[in-house]
Amino acid sequence: MTKGEQAQIRAFNRRWFVAVAKSPCGCCEVEMLFDSKESATAAFQKAGFGHLAITDDAGTVHDNVDTFYGFWEKDKEDGRGLGHLLGVVTGQKKWPL
Repeated sequence: MTKGEQAQIRAFNRRWFVAVAKSPCGCCEVEMLFDSKESATAAFQKAGFGHLAITDDAGTVHDNVDTFYGFWEKDKEDGRGLGHLLGVVTGQKKWPL
């Protein structure tokens, strides 16, 4: 990868808040582009819980996003699963929104 390509990737990542969520299968992840964490939070709150379609701020429709576990910022936290949910239920962790 050239230095120019690396610079383009860094600029792209600075422009967007990349939210990652689980797919319904549980093993795959969906990456969505939002203007900010607040914008991602609003989209997930509007969607509610379930396997739903979410349109990100780049205009891409992501079908079947499992919104139950919420989202996390790309490269900031590993994927959420039952261990995370147990931590939320027991009060060891805060709800992801």
